[in-house]
Amino acid sequence: MFNKILSFFRSGKTSDKIFRPSNPALKTEVADGHTFVVFPPHITRQDISVLLEELRSAGFEIAFHDTIHPTLSDPGAYFSYSTQKNIDNGSWSMTCGNHGWSDGIFHIRQETLTQQIFNLVSNGRMDRIQITEVCFFSHYALQSQEKSAKKDNEIFQMHAT
Repeated sequence: MFNKILSFFRSGKTSDKIFRPSNPALKTEVADGHTFVVFPPHITRQDISVLLEELRSAGFEIAFHDTIHPTLSDPGAYFSYSTQKNIDNGSWSMTCGNHGWSDGIFHIRQETLTQQIFNLVSNGRMDRIQITEVCFFSHYALQSQEKSAKKDNEIFQMHAT
């Protein structure tokens, strides 16, 4: 029963796909049935930007824990990014949450997602992102353009280096 419920929240479209990044410094690994892209410690913003374009083109979603994001409960927030409900090729649809709270779907610029990942990796707070079996809450309400712009700016500012 749990798997049926969980499958409702997953797109399921990437579980059988294989992804190979063009950058030889990036590796993929499988752990607990999930595929991850593993980052070397000295990755560049440009490397991450290229990776995100490759993931977008191949139809992958992304998930990771952002330990910097402020919350009222446990530290950080779990982020999921997808091209579902996307408005253009320069942005990703994003949901986030943590024990007991969650937001709707926001449109976040790829530049902001690149900065978020780069900051977490370069500060030793993250070393990989999940790219299969991502739990993207596509049933959430789509937030307004104004709320998305505000959330985008909030994420970008907290990860500015």
